[in-house]
Amino acid sequence: MAKDVEQAHEILRNNCKRNVGTACFHLGVLLKMGDKGVGKDPEGASEALKKACDLEYREACAYYKKHQASL
Repeated sequence: MAKDVEQAHEILRNNCKRNVGTACFHLGVLLKMGDKGVGKDPEGASEALKKACDLEYREACAYYKKHQASL
């Protein structure tokens, strides 16, 4: 399972770099929650969620605000 999560992390990170809003959102959620093979990274989560919001992925905007409030 850890290998799958690591591969998902890599794919999401690469697609987020290519300005794919959904990838940035899911990367942010993964970094916020952490999982086997990918540790929690609140700062990285903030960056990915903000980018997803900036890319007009609406769900990310609300999630970003919630995440920021929890820091």
